[in-house]
Amino acid sequence: MTNISRWVVKHAAVNGESVNFNTKDYKLQVSNDGTNFTYADTVTGNTANSTDRNVNATGRYVRLYITQGTQSGFDGTPEFMRSKFITNQEE
Repeated sequence: MTNISRWVVKHAAVNGESVNFNTKDYKLQVSNDGTNFTYADTVTGNTANSTDRNVNATGRYVRLYITQGTQSGFDGTPEFMRSKFITNQEE
């Protein structure tokens, strides 16, 4: 298991796209087995180009669950590879 203390998502506007394409509502989920996930953090109403959040979570697997893709409701998603999870060992 890995302790996660921070997570960052860079949205569309970081790469010069319209802020209207920034991810609006999403949740960080963690799992020990890759099947049963629990919510570790929730972001609603995001308008920022980059989201940097502190969290206290433990798990072997993580995923980003997007509940509203963009500001206008378009079902776009950020590149998850741009997300970074900081473990306690990396701080």
